[in-house]
Amino acid sequence: MGWNVVLHKRSTCGVGHRLILQLRRWFGIPHRCGSSLLSCLPLLVVAFLGLTSCTTSNWSFVRQENASAVMSMYRARPLEAVSGGQTILTIQDCTRIALANSLDLQAVLWEEQVRDKIARAGQVKMLPRMDVFYGLMQRDRPAWSRSDVIDQEGAWEVVGPGPATGVTNFSTARERNQRYWNVQAAWSPMDALMAGYLGQIKSNDALYSRYQRVRVAQQLVGTVTSAFYRLLALYEALPKAQALENHRKNIVKDLGSLAKNALIDNQEYLNAQSLHTEAKNQLAAVYADIERQKELLAAAMNVSPCSTLKLEGSLLPLPPTMLDSCALEAAALVNRPECYQADLVFANSVADAKRLMVKFFPRVDGFIGYFRDENKFFLNKNWIDGGMRITWDLMDFTANYLEHGAAKDRVIKTDQDRAVISMGILTQVKLKTLDSMKAIDRFKRASELTQQASEALRIAVDVETAKMRGADQSLIRITREKAKANQLQAELDRLYAVGEVHSAIADLNTCAGTNYPVSTAIPVSESSPPRVSRYPVNALKSAAGLVRRALPW
Repeated sequence: MGWNVVLHKRSTCGVGHRLILQLRRWFGIPHRCGSSLLSCLPLLVVAFLGLTSCTTSNWSFVRQENASAVMSMYRARPLEAVSGGQTILTIQDCTRIALANSLDLQAVLWEEQVRDKIARAGQVKMLPRMDVFYGLMQRDRPAWSRSDVIDQEGAWEVVGPGPATGVTNFSTARERNQRYWNVQAAWSPMDALMAGYLGQIKSNDALYSRYQRVRVAQQLVGTVTSAFYRLLALYEALPKAQALENHRKNIVKDLGSLAKNALIDNQEYLNAQSLHTEAKNQLAAVYADIERQKELLAAAMNVSPCSTLKLEGSLLPLPPTMLDSCALEAAALVNRPECYQADLVFANSVADAKRLMVKFFPRVDGFIGYFRDENKFFLNKNWIDGGMRITWDLMDFTANYLEHGAAKDRVIKTDQDRAVISMGILTQVKLKTLDSMKAIDRFKRASELTQQASEALRIAVDVETAKMRGADQSLIRITREKAKANQLQAELDRLYAVGEVHSAIADLNTCAGTNYPVSTAIPVSESSPPRVSRYPVNALKSAAGLVRRALPW
């Protein structure tokens, strides 16, 4: 009854119910096919074809569904949904939200789980194989065979029943309907050794994904820190950029009236217009940079960039930073996950070379099983069968030798790759250290220029009455506006510089791996690759001893 229901359900996918009934009549299959499974084989084929023909999907619709889900679930997710209603965020809050909601980190976590399960599945393959077999067969005619009977005295061959033997010319030992099953356990030391090495490689791959998660977290923390402090600096720079544009506009307005009366040179008026244009461009760039940093920070936290981001923090004093490149290089070699990943790749190449070395030895298979055959001609319908097989493919020796040679060369290559990766990391740390020192020097120069501009403004305010008592009031106002504009420009440059210092330090910590150390994310017991033991060699010796004891000679 269950079979009929399945056919009825799938009949809407291209194979009609009437066609199924017609197939029953063509093949002479009764309506109730449960009595003979073999008689339902044509229907199984038809059902399989129907199922495979109905598995096509409308991928354009799937793409639209996924796009809608992305826009509704991720792109439009408000900040309050992940911050617990908190609207004012510190750098610690942004880092915590990013680590908890980053799609990149979640993807790496799933990859880590997948590889971990694959590694555990590889370890199970070292166990003995357990096969369960059940067979049904139906012949259209009896399996008759002719017997050649040898005379009891062995003088000549007699075709036929022979004298007093009772054997007919034709006989059979098989029924037309056959049913048999067996349960057999088999285990090969060679397969177990190779599965053990493959399991070690897969375990290293799982640990490789774990280090990849750490690296993604390091880059994520660096992105959040850089975007946070740049955005904080831009928020403080925005009112100053607006004030600078306003002062430049007033200067152009005052100089324009003086230029019409020929009280000043036209070149001064043109220079003021150029400075006003630069101030407007600078204000537009501040708005654009704010949106860019908001996009980066929101993407790292997996929230909508349209959310209102209110940041709480201080740009000064600068974070304590160790700019000793030698100490940072030493720290990078123990905190960058790429170094550990290179060690795992090297360990995989060693394990693969040992796995190929196992193929040089003869293959030994041990098996034991219970068999049952429902054949009326058999006197003993069930029996236990066990034994051992030893095979050695001599023709495949050359191919194994070449593969093992390539594996040994791969070991040397991966060892050199470890050195290449380490040297690349050291170079990156050195360059990032120089960039941080350059950013700090730029901030110091900008701070000095800011102090000079503030002092110039103070002097202009203090002495304007004494030096410009008889001058036009517009010239006094222009002098003040110029001094104030220069001060605002210096303060803007200083804010840009301090934001770049925080960004450079964040990049340096990301490059050195100190913002999310490996020892914090992965325990020391799990961070080292598995050691190469002598278990395969000992297992081979034990298997050879068993073979020697089993051989009759």
